[in-house]
Amino acid sequence: MLDAGIDVAEVNQPPPHLKARRGNDDKIDAEAAARKALSGQATAVPKTTTGVVDSIRVLRLARDSAVRSRTRTIVQLRSLLITAPAELCNELGEHLVIDYAEPESP
Repeated sequence: MLDAGIDVAEVNQPPPHLKARRGNDDKIDAEAAARKALSGQATAVPKTTTGVVDSIRVLRLARDSAVRSRTRTIVQLRSLLITAPAELCNELGEHLVIDYAEPESP
């Protein structure tokens, strides 16, 4: 939106005591945010997400997701080998070598 020339303002959350008194409702929060933005009380400029730190955060997120997927796959394969018929387990066991060590950190 910033690239399109649209003004963007960040609205902070209301204090906890106010939120407790009003209740937790998305419609109420959205209306309060809109009122603050229209009245000019919301003047905080949102952070840009084009820096090096954000790039590293995205890479770490992708790596963590890949590690979790790898772990889930290994657990699934082990479960299948445990419950598979003996002849299939022996046949797959010869060809299937799983390195359970954690991948090296970059």
